[in-house]
Order: sequence, then C-alpha cells, then structure tokens
Amino acid sequence: MLIFTIIALSIGQGGVAATSPRVIAPILDYKSGVFSIKSGTETQRVMLKRSTPVLPSTVTLKSGKNSASWNGKSLNLKFGSAITKGLKLGDALTSPKLFSSEKIAQISARIASGEITRNVSGLSGWSQSGANAYFLVRFDNKSKKPWLECLFKVNLAAKTGNFQPIGAFESITGTIKKGDQKLIPTLGGFAIIGKKDGEWGVDFLANGSKSSSFTPVGSNYPEFQILNQGREATFVEKTTYGTYLAGKVTIPAGIPSFLAESKNQISFPGPFSSIAQIVSADKNVIRNTISGLELELPKNIGVVTTSRGVLVWTPSQEPRTAILYDTIALRSLVRWNAPKLEPARVPSNSRNP
Repeated sequence: MLIFTIIALSIGQGGVAATSPRVIAPILDYKSGVFSIKSGTETQRVMLKRSTPVLPSTVTLKSGKNSASWNGKSLNLKFGSAITKGLKLGDALTSPKLFSSEKIAQISARIASGEITRNVSGLSGWSQSGANAYFLVRFDNKSKKPWLECLFKVNLAAKTGNFQPIGAFESITGTIKKGDQKLIPTLGGFAIIGKKDGEWGVDFLANGSKSSSFTPVGSNYPEFQILNQGREATFVEKTTYGTYLAGKVTIPAGIPSFLAESKNQISFPGPFSSIAQIVSADKNVIRNTISGLELELPKNIGVVTTSRGVLVWTPSQEPRTAILYDTIALRSLVRWNAPKLEPARVPSNSRNP
C-alpha cells in the first residue's frame, strides 16, 4: 500500500489548506470540557475526558412487570409477584437441547471426576429484544479457567416455559470483569469474539441452532470495538513477532481486512475503521486506512474520530487549539482557538485626596 504523508509541523500554526469553497465548514467550539461540532441544525458533542464505562455487577432486564436479573452469582426471575431465585443453569450441561448424547456422556464423566462442576462462574454478556432476554453465562473448571459459555433465553411475556438454554459456543471470550459485556446481537443470531485452540475469531450461534460455528482470524486475542450494530468489529492484535496489527472483521462471517501494521502502538480513536492512530515516542500519526494517507502531528494531542471528521486538540488535557480534519483527504475543515488570556491588573496604591 502506498503511504502519502502530510506533515503538520505545529497544530498551533493551523492545518492543511481549507477544503473546496462549495463545502460549508462546520462550527467548532469548546466549553467546560466539551467540544461541539455544529453542522446545519445538528450538533455533535465530544467529551474531553472519555472515562471507561463502569460496567454493572448486576444486570436486570425487564418487560412490563416481569424481569430477569443477574445478581453477580445467579439468575433470578420475577413474574408479577412470583419470584424464582437461583435458576439451575448447570442443568444445561447435560441437556439434549444443547448437546448430543455422546457429548453429554463426556461432560457427565468430567463432572463425576471433579474436573468441572455445574456451578456458573460468571456472566459474559446479555441482550434484550422485545420481551426476550438473553444471558451468556460462563462455566469454569476446577482450575478456575473457563471451559464453556452457554446462551440462555428468558421470555418475559410467557407464563410458562419462559426459561431455556438455546445454545453453546465453541470458543471462550476474553477475560471478564464484573458485569462485562461480550455478547454481540447480529443478523440471524448472536456472536462473540472468542478464542479456541490458540486462535481467536468470530463464533456465531445462528437462530435455531444449538451449537455455534467458529471462524478463526488471528492468534493473539485482540482489543476490539463492535461497529455498525454488530455487523463488524475493529481489532488491534499484538503479533508474535512484536508488531501491532489493526484491522476489521465482518460479523458473523468472520472475514478479516488488515488495515495497518506498525512496531508502534495502534488504536482506532473512535467507532470507525477508516481512521487509525499510531503513537511513537515523538509524534502521533493519523492514517486513513483506506487510502493510506497520513497526517503527522505533535505528541501532546487528543484525537477522536467523529461522524463529522477527525477532531484533534492540544494540549491534550487543557485545549488551547483544536482542528477538525476531513476523514478522506485529512484537510483542515475548521479550527478553534481558546480566547487570549487577559493580563492580570495590578491594583493601584494611589489614594484619593
């Protein structure tokens, strides 16, 4: 791929030449830690400090007066005034709804030997569609390592038969924390980004199927973002030879596109695969992953890809200058400068007669 580089020596001196006069530039402003990008009647806001979401340790999905709740240890149902606590999720391990008779015999032998138990170890994800609530639960072995993740469905509108296991995944999702969310609702079913036999990939459980289909993509489990309502994901993988490999993968097909590779850290600074950020010891590089065009910028900056363009500001913590770049040509669309600080007035020592 050819790489064309635009060098912005100092963001404080402005960016690249303005776009065509036919394009009406948006209005960029900053106040109280929030950038606003106004285009016509629409305004998009970007928070300066984007804290990592605090995921809940408990999850409750509701429909009317009915609910299904994960309390950190077990799944409980509430239908009107009737409450069912601690559903026996482990019974699914020997259910013909999920496994063949041969597989059930193997699992039963492992339970009898103490290698695994029927106890649920955690919740890997959840989702809701109408009155249907879905919970992806995890089972560990005696070494506290996950060996299986199963998907359960609760019909919050049904009076009877409202709870059932609907499928088991071939792979296991990455390390989970309290209330982690790794279940991906997608076209025709559910998917996870899982790992199996030393590889990671897309694991798809189609509606009506009790077992999933795993498509390997890489070797080291990556950092990833889900895009386009579960239709694809961006990923950054640390390769076995020490570089960072960035790309995107379709869901549920698991078809990868490799977009950038570098010895320096790569990330996608927003929910789009078209812009990657490469950080080295002395500079930041913004790369259009489609054209290969690059924009070199100083070290101490903040970057977010928005639907209006690539927003760059400096300094990263207390902005004095910001520029919105077009994502295709990486040209400057609009610039914001903080108001100049008024010099402090020195009080007069003179006295009135």
